[in-house]
Amino acid sequence: MRSIKKPEGNLRANKQHQSSFIWTIAIGSGISPDLSLKTPFRTRGLYRRSGITPCPEDQVKDSITKNLWLVNIFKEDYNIFIMEPIIKQVHKTLLKKKIKVSLAESCTGGLISSLLTHLTGSSRYFILGVVAYSNLAKIKILKIPAALIARKGAVSKEVAREMAKSVRLVSKSNLGIAVTGIAGPGGGTKEKPKGTVFIALDTPKEKICLRFKFSGNRQSVRKQAALKSLKLIERIIDK
Repeated sequence: MRSIKKPEGNLRANKQHQSSFIWTIAIGSGISPDLSLKTPFRTRGLYRRSGITPCPEDQVKDSITKNLWLVNIFKEDYNIFIMEPIIKQVHKTLLKKKIKVSLAESCTGGLISSLLTHLTGSSRYFILGVVAYSNLAKIKILKIPAALIARKGAVSKEVAREMAKSVRLVSKSNLGIAVTGIAGPGGGTKEKPKGTVFIALDTPKEKICLRFKFSGNRQSVRKQAALKSLKLIERIIDK
């Protein structure tokens, strides 16, 4: 939870300012729901004087409770109001268009597969999820040429593209997604520093591979890569 600079002015104005933002901070910061629920809910008179209408307390608690699984996964970086709409929209579109998807994950360690399979009915579109973490797994399971990995490195657009293509063909799905990167804290180089991630999407008609440089610690990089992957999936299936 980010610290917020205390506003200048008289004490009464400060209290109104702090009260007005109390639930915005608790929800928007992505902090633990337990901390959010323990935050004192100030008197509604202060809200009326500040001109801000607060979200009813019971609605806030209900929203956090229903999405506890998302809060636990993304509490350090993303809140439920960012993640939930994307997951639901991807879920809805995949079902509507009858698109089958498969994933080959490396640095995200199955996180994207977990998000895509959370909602009921995901078995109708989710075919396969592979965590090909080591180079050997990429070579043996995904059939990525060892020479390509030796030449370009496991964290490269070439390998990411091959991973996405391979997992799609092996599973006979419509869309293959692959993620390979350096989550850190070690493993980075000058050319590919910590936080470098390649995300590839492969369909019979379209192939995309993008390079990203995420900041933060290991878990933060993994979460950002998962969120970006969901956004790319949403974009490609909406066409």
